[in-house]
Amino acid sequence: MVFVSKLKKIVSNKYNILFFMIFLFAFIIRLKYFNMNSAIWWDEAEYLSMAKHWSHSIPFEIHFVRPVLFPFIASIFFKIGLGEFSLRVFELFTSMVTILLTYLIGIQLYNKKIGLIAAFLSSISYLYLFYTARLMTELPSLTLWLLSFYLFWRGYVQKKSKYNLWLMGVAVGLSILMRFPTAIIAVVFLCYVLLKEGLKFIKNKDLWISVVISVLVMLPYFIWYYFRFGGIGILEPSQYFEHSFLFIDYLKLLPAHYLFSPIFGNFHAFMLFFIIGVLTIFSDLIFGYGNIRRIKKLRRHFVVVLLFFVPYAYFSTAWGVEPRYFIYSLPAVFYIVAIGTLIFYNFLKKYNKHVAISLILVLFVLGSYQHLTLTNNSIISKKDSYLPVKEAALWMKEHSNERDIIYTSSHPQVAYYSERETYKFPEDKFDQMGMYHTLGEPYSMNGRDDDQEFVYQINKLKPKFFMISNFQKSPEYAYNFPEVHSEMVELVTQITNSDSLLINIYGFVYD
Repeated sequence: MVFVSKLKKIVSNKYNILFFMIFLFAFIIRLKYFNMNSAIWWDEAEYLSMAKHWSHSIPFEIHFVRPVLFPFIASIFFKIGLGEFSLRVFELFTSMVTILLTYLIGIQLYNKKIGLIAAFLSSISYLYLFYTARLMTELPSLTLWLLSFYLFWRGYVQKKSKYNLWLMGVAVGLSILMRFPTAIIAVVFLCYVLLKEGLKFIKNKDLWISVVISVLVMLPYFIWYYFRFGGIGILEPSQYFEHSFLFIDYLKLLPAHYLFSPIFGNFHAFMLFFIIGVLTIFSDLIFGYGNIRRIKKLRRHFVVVLLFFVPYAYFSTAWGVEPRYFIYSLPAVFYIVAIGTLIFYNFLKKYNKHVAISLILVLFVLGSYQHLTLTNNSIISKKDSYLPVKEAALWMKEHSNERDIIYTSSHPQVAYYSERETYKFPEDKFDQMGMYHTLGEPYSMNGRDDDQEFVYQINKLKPKFFMISNFQKSPEYAYNFPEVHSEMVELVTQITNSDSLLINIYGFVYD
């Protein structure tokens, strides 16, 4: 009876009903896309090849920059006989949990209206939908990012239970192992606790316990990394990529189609609400500057700014402009849009409540329809983009034995599908950087150029095939190799479509 009474209370709440409708809507949309892609991309293949290397001992050279949690989870699935489909269910699950956490955090920060609007925007987000269909770390790491913040808020701000902070330590550790840059959530926490109580937080033993727990969660990774690569995990991968200042470039992404699609012309309804929300938050913070520590609303505004700005600032100094790096700022964007929407509604409500509701509904419906249309077109256009590489890899698997070696510039995908030892074409510029599997010291020190090194490796390793295409650009000498060294290779098959030649697969000729 207690359960029934609680259930009736939940069902009788209109906000809970609205959230359930949004949640169901989000689930239906995601079902359409989650198993749509016919072949995996480079990053997906790296993670899944790592997983197969651990679960089935397929030959694969693990790159030291890759985080390990996602491939470790995948390896467990593969080991017990589950395949890609189970991982797609896992991605779908994390995508749905992200919506739930966005709603719950919105309630904790502001109210249920803010939570509902932010949850709805999460349900239609291009980036969320696109990466629900990809076996990558973006959505699982975002889920752990939001879970870390939710537990921090419950444990530190609301002081519900010290166990929230301890669990936060687990969530932060797992999120870092899922995707290293999520460690910047610590900057959000640090800025908030400094604002709230200055250096007094140093005496908070539960915060330190959470830090210790995070380290313990990551400790097996650090031990494995040291014995595998001889360095310090996370620190060494962070030095791998070049950094540049891309602050303005990322700012230009904000009104792009994967965030807020135009309803007509250049008019972005959600962008309008975002601007209203930004102006509201900053005006409140500026005029209430001296009272930020005392007034809860201002502290909440401050933490939303942190949730947007900290990941934005970090990735805008990263190695390139990619929309997916914006994903950690999106929850904050959705809260800001929600704030702007309610400000807009409250202004119009003074004149006519029904007109206010109707106008906002029309703008949301039109904006969502246009956004989902563009999302649908983008996902469908890319679903078969690497299918020829998959077909080529499966052909080489069928026509080789387990000990054979393949050379290709699409080595993660080919390694995953063919389950054969797969090497990249020798390139001295990568060899010098330690990015390329060598047979000893950098070959330029032995006086060989790229082409000569390839011949040397062929004679040494006796590979079965090499594959050239434009899916991942090969070095120029690889395209010329069949003509320059015609006595060493023969064309064994081609992958084509109705319009053009896509892939050439050559077999090596040995005396």
